[in-house]
Amino acid sequence: MAELITRLEHAQSSVETLDEVYSNLCCRSIFKELDSYIQYRDVRSGTGKKLRMSKPYWNHELTDLWRSYHLKENEFLKYRGYRHGKETCFSDYKRAQETFDKRKRQIEREFYKSELLKIETICTENPKEFWKCIEKLGQKPNKGIPMKVRVRDNIVTEKTT
Repeated sequence: MAELITRLEHAQSSVETLDEVYSNLCCRSIFKELDSYIQYRDVRSGTGKKLRMSKPYWNHELTDLWRSYHLKENEFLKYRGYRHGKETCFSDYKRAQETFDKRKRQIEREFYKSELLKIETICTENPKEFWKCIEKLGQKPNKGIPMKVRVRDNIVTEKTT
């Protein structure tokens, strides 16, 4: 019996030493070597949904309202409990949604109204600046350069970079 206990203790200590040697090898040697030769890149940065502030009227107030709305939505979707609590979460979510939508529409109207007033004043005061503003209103041109490979008058690939 004593021999079995000593074998188990030795096996346990050998597993621990093996784990320690392995972690030292990975952390100290291999990972440092990889870090010196391979450039680190976070692959999560380009994936998934993210809030883009591409609208010209978007501001920090809308960002805060959107985050609040998003948190309430997640709370509602993840809620597991009694019906009364779920109804409360749903009403909070809808209230946050209505608040965000109402304020977004209001800020959007104010922005476009101010842009219209600005264009009207520029029209009478500075015609060159007026036409620059009109150019900005249209659709943005595609700045990509088309790449085509032709083999004996047949287009093989067409790729925009």
